Amino acid sequence: MEKPIIFISHTAEEKGVAIKLKDIIVSRYVGAVNVFVSSDPRSIRGGERWLDKIEKALKNCNLELIICSPDSIKEPWINFEAGAGWIREIPVMPLCHLGLDFDDLPVPLNLLEAVNLFDEHCLERIFSKISELNDLFIPNCNATEIINVVEEYSKNYDIKKLG
Repeated sequence: MEKPIIFISHTAEEKGVAIKLKDIIVSRYVGAVNVFVSSDPRSIRGGERWLDKIEKALKNCNLELIICSPDSIKEPWINFEAGAGWIREIPVMPLCHLGLDFDDLPVPLNLLEAVNLFDEHCLERIFSKISELNDLFIPNCNATEIINVVEEYSKNYDIKKLG
């Protein structure tokens, strides 16, 4: 039986956040799930047709995590990937950061239950959904790792925006 696939949608600028989130999920579930991140060379290897790999992951995942910032929610690919999950009627979970509030999410993302990546319970909510969908135990949910990565990304993001 194939392992369940979690698809993390992100912009190129948010690749570090997406890869760190993938690493946290994979380490906590100890090989029970696969996590697809398009910018991670472990998800798409050299010489592979990247669009085919993304399409296959979108067709086979049972949960989509959409990293949402004020800029990323305007990107066509983010909305394209979120729409794939919406049409398949699988859970699509917006993960808000960089000051983006749930109320700032555009339709149809605002119709989905979102998580704030700065919330100390963010991983608990993500892991709870992964565990529920895949009949797995909920692992330890210390959010410090992901919050630190998101805070560091936020600092770099602010510097780029100002520069």
